[in-house]
Amino acid sequence: MREEKKITFVMGAGASLPFITNGNTCLSIKYLTEQISDRGRWDAIYNEFRQNYPADRHPDCNFNVTVDDILFVIKKLKEINEREIPTEIRQQVPVPLPQKIDDFYGIGKINFEHILYLLDRVCNYLFDRKNSVDNILFDVWGDDGKQREKLRLKKGWNYVPFLCREVLVNAIIDLWETCDKEKAVEINKQFFTSVLESFDTVSIYSLNYDPLLYEATKQIKVNGFKRLGETEHEADKAFETGFSNNENFNLKSFYRNDSVIAFLHGHIGFVPQGGKDGKYFEEDYLNAQKRRISDVAAGRGCYCRKGPKGIHYNVSITSGLEKFESFYDNPYACYIQRFSKDVMESKYIVFIGSGLGDMHINLFATNAWRLAHGYDKEPQNVLRLRKPEVELRKIIIVTLCQVDGEFRHFLCMTDIGRRLFDLVGKEGISMYEVEVDHSMKNNGYANINRDWFFYSKGTKKFFSEIWEIQDLFD
Repeated sequence: MREEKKITFVMGAGASLPFITNGNTCLSIKYLTEQISDRGRWDAIYNEFRQNYPADRHPDCNFNVTVDDILFVIKKLKEINEREIPTEIRQQVPVPLPQKIDDFYGIGKINFEHILYLLDRVCNYLFDRKNSVDNILFDVWGDDGKQREKLRLKKGWNYVPFLCREVLVNAIIDLWETCDKEKAVEINKQFFTSVLESFDTVSIYSLNYDPLLYEATKQIKVNGFKRLGETEHEADKAFETGFSNNENFNLKSFYRNDSVIAFLHGHIGFVPQGGKDGKYFEEDYLNAQKRRISDVAAGRGCYCRKGPKGIHYNVSITSGLEKFESFYDNPYACYIQRFSKDVMESKYIVFIGSGLGDMHINLFATNAWRLAHGYDKEPQNVLRLRKPEVELRKIIIVTLCQVDGEFRHFLCMTDIGRRLFDLVGKEGISMYEVEVDHSMKNNGYANINRDWFFYSKGTKKFFSEIWEIQDLFD
């Protein structure tokens, strides 16, 4: 029997960013950070929620938080990493000082995920003061203690993290509806069709919430083979999401299919339904949002979960700085279980447009690479109770951004970082390393010791050049 060829993709923000654009606006972190405090979006989501909220039925839980209240908190959070230097200190120092200390907490520039992470905790505090709060949050209020107490008396803070995620969903839908959808879908469809034709098993794990990958892959069908035990037979190949036949998530159909697409951080089409596999997929994304809002407002839908650390709000959209708690429920639990299997069995693991900042993803991929490349020595004279060998595999990284600390950390987890970043300027550099550095400068890509490939020209170029690159696939 011929060898089965497997490949796994991890698609980050950079995989959607070149395609979901409108003029100079693209689906970037900057865009979502701006939209999270957009008054018009908040008014629309807030008003729709209020229309469905049964205040008469639950007067003791009346929802009277206002958009002004919410935007006041978000503004505080946006500015939290800047601290003004008191005038008396600036007057006592003989050299000019800036008005503010930037990066006061050492977390870099604040983005929408920082804001959501902190907003979840602020709302827990305002909703139920028994919840613990990160120390950073004590500085949110400054000397504005009266305003804090005023906000605490308002009802409905427990819904605000959910509504904030819906504000982001609204911003994504708007940009999706105004971009050149047909062109974006067609480019992605052609790419993944060619991949499905070339590999027996193709697994795609998206870290994005937008519709692009689902719309591009849902109609792909190619001729191929399926295995049943030790035999194989001709059969059409397609991508399985686990949401076929207009039903809730079916973990068996997802896990057992050869080729899958999974949304590890949720999707704007997810609608919580309750039950052990309680997600429904709605292809009409505006309607999906309406259903989520009306269901939560009427007490029918799930908008938060109780976890070991308390309440978390990563239900249909997983965002913020702590993402692992969503994996306690399906489909996410099934996703991560299948992902672990895929990276252990795939010969190629391809990261496209990912900042490599998701530790729960990185650990699976780097452990698979280390096991395959002999970083753990076999004990001597001990009966082996597992497979004696793990096939060598190759990690392929496609990016258009500058390499940052998280990227370097990912590479160092596999002990490959030095080879990639210290190619020149060191004594004793080998001719091979010179050739790699030359290839990077001239081609924008290079093979690193056969088991790593780095491509720096972005997603669109990679999609068009993939089959022209020599020695990318054996």
